Amino acid sequence: MDDLCHYDTIVQQLRSDYKKAIVRQDISAIYSVDDDNISGVFLSKPSEDYFNVSPRIMVVGQEPRGWRDKACKVKNNLEIDEVDLQESMNKTLEFARSGGKTSKFFQFYRKVAKEVHLANKDAIIWSNQFCVSSNKKSPVKTSKDKFAIIKDLSNDLLKAQINNLRPDVVIFTTGPSRDKYIKECFPELETIEVIVPRRLWHFKVGSVHCFRITHPRYLRGNKMWGQVIEHVKEVC
Repeated sequence: MDDLCHYDTIVQQLRSDYKKAIVRQDISAIYSVDDDNISGVFLSKPSEDYFNVSPRIMVVGQEPRGWRDKACKVKNNLEIDEVDLQESMNKTLEFARSGGKTSKFFQFYRKVAKEVHLANKDAIIWSNQFCVSSNKKSPVKTSKDKFAIIKDLSNDLLKAQINNLRPDVVIFTTGPSRDKYIKECFPELETIEVIVPRRLWHFKVGSVHCFRITHPRYLRGNKMWGQVIEHVKEVC
């Protein structure tokens, strides 16, 4: 199988798994008529370069700050349309390539690419812990029932990404207050070392090395940027 065919097959399978994950949930409960503050659904997409480098790295943020709010058919029409899912995936890859220039998260994201893959920013992949935002912020404070669905959907989407894209390393930039959600998503995880309490945690999910750092927008967390990158180089 040539590289392009291999890439297309993986993207197609990932999109199919996204669709299955969304179908399993009560989407109407997320996008209730009286609440227009929930964003469209964020869906990661790899570049072709991602499959041609080692190590393969995924960087996980917290949640999108709004996402295709007017275009997402899942949000606006409660439709699960493969063309729409593909458009969401394409926008993710496009934004990862050129968007968020003032964002501390993307400054960190591109620093990882620069130092591990010689500035090839397409060689890593962007994901989020939660697939939607509320008022362009965390969905944690939505109603209990709504958040339970958002969390389950987000976990299913993240696991689909890891299963299909098989990263060697995942860096969670989610901060210590969200560790409980990582543990709920991956109950099988194994702690390797708490390198810096609350700042840098190394664990494994199966064979995948994972690191959780403070979100890059926090000044204290910035001190972990170089340290986590060195740990990534060591484990791979």
